[in-house]
Amino acid sequence: MRQSITIEVTEETVRHAAFSFFTRFIGLKLLLLGAVIGAIVYADISRHQSDNFTLLITCAYLGLLPWMAIQYRRHLRKSLARLAGQKSYQVTYGLEEKKLKVTSETDTKTVKWSDFTGLWRFRDYWLLRTSRTGYLILPVGTVGADDLTFIKNKIGKKG
Repeated sequence: MRQSITIEVTEETVRHAAFSFFTRFIGLKLLLLGAVIGAIVYADISRHQSDNFTLLITCAYLGLLPWMAIQYRRHLRKSLARLAGQKSYQVTYGLEEKKLKVTSETDTKTVKWSDFTGLWRFRDYWLLRTSRTGYLILPVGTVGADDLTFIKNKIGKKG
């Protein structure tokens, strides 16, 4: 094993990470959808077409907002469930040449570096993407620069 890093993950970090993940995951899609709908509505209005069509498209777009709020809430609730009512928990990341070993009070998980789907870097933490909607939180404030570089190089340019 190269080195072990023990970090503390707090409820606040989980909340920020869940919000960052959700906005990055959904944000661009919503922005593109809004641009397409805006173009359709503009074309419809400029041709003096039916107001009913414009209303229908606008309502469909606005209907997505409550759905997105429900999805975010579900994602946040799932993320906070890992805390199991605690204010924080400790996780040990075992950095190895071929894999990352993640150990907490309740579970031990091993992930090959090649299985990571991406690395999203934010100012206070990194999200190590394990699947389309899964990730590990790595608060960077307590991790050395050499370890961060090692992790960045192992996950590569994915994501």
